[in-house]
Amino acid sequence: MQESAFHEILIVDDILTNLKLLTDIFRGNGYTVRQASSGSLALRSLEIKPPDLILLDVNMPEMDGYEVCRRLKANEKTSSIPVIFISACNEASEKVEGFNAGGVDFITKPFAPAEVLARAATHIRLRELTERLEQKVHEATSELIVANQQLRESLAEREVLLKEIHHRVKNNLQIVSSLLDLQSNAIPDTRSRYLFHESRSRIQAMAMIHEMLYQSSDFAVIDFAKYLDRLTSSLFQLYLQDGRVSRLLDVGEVILGLDEAIPCGLIVNELVSNALKYAFPGNRPGALNVGVHCLDGGMITLMVEDDGAGFPDSLDFRETETLGLQLVTLLVKQLRGTIELLSTPGTCFRIQFPKSLTRHD
Repeated sequence: MQESAFHEILIVDDILTNLKLLTDIFRGNGYTVRQASSGSLALRSLEIKPPDLILLDVNMPEMDGYEVCRRLKANEKTSSIPVIFISACNEASEKVEGFNAGGVDFITKPFAPAEVLARAATHIRLRELTERLEQKVHEATSELIVANQQLRESLAEREVLLKEIHHRVKNNLQIVSSLLDLQSNAIPDTRSRYLFHESRSRIQAMAMIHEMLYQSSDFAVIDFAKYLDRLTSSLFQLYLQDGRVSRLLDVGEVILGLDEAIPCGLIVNELVSNALKYAFPGNRPGALNVGVHCLDGGMITLMVEDDGAGFPDSLDFRETETLGLQLVTLLVKQLRGTIELLSTPGTCFRIQFPKSLTRHD
């Protein structure tokens, strides 16, 4: 069976001889043909059943072919049907008007049967391919919508899970901190009780990071400037409440991932705690400055500086037996960074480390 047997063509022409000629050409090649001798009859026929192709005469009484084409293109039901204009005129202006009205081709009378059949078959085939492509696009779009919805649901579930994890870690750390505090109250030895308080301070520094991540819209990174403000404020309240030492912050826009924020937080906790405990003996006033900045080349610099009594010249901070400075040295190595003790009137530690290659922006 010929493929054309499945296709129907509507021929619209007010000249009966043209109708008969075109009908014979198409029927002789397996097409189903419907006829209309005027534009109004053609439009009524289209309402009953849209054909696969329309051959439309330009010059007809009452309603010309251009108007018929404009009307069917304005109708969603018939707008996709290809229209080939037929005319005895071969003027370019007439062809342009036909294309502007929505036609896809133009055949000039007298007809060459082979040309008429080839043009008709081409445009029917183009329409079929277009409809198949539109169907595939529709199916792909529907699949994409479903996939996007599933992805959004998966991301929402992940966010809820991460939020819950940070919440539980924070709570568990606070429980450990409270237990250490309760246990320290039962210890009569002042030195041992002091060590419990130091451990509690370290745990609180970590818990604070998880608390900020829990409250953040991005559970992977933390605004380290805000964290430093909260951490140093907490340490000043813990160790020095008389206001004689000023708390200064020199911080840029630094966003750190969890793997960087926790060791950095612990480093700051140790260095600031040490400064508040030892740099300002008696009633000595002064200032303590904490700074963090991103440098060119992907490096981050962290500085803790005070104008207090200064670090003892006889003491090598890398070889000290105190747990705090040992912890600082180990954490700097974990960050693949370097630490320096600078010569200043007081004490200044400068740490530099490379920013992680993972996304922090």
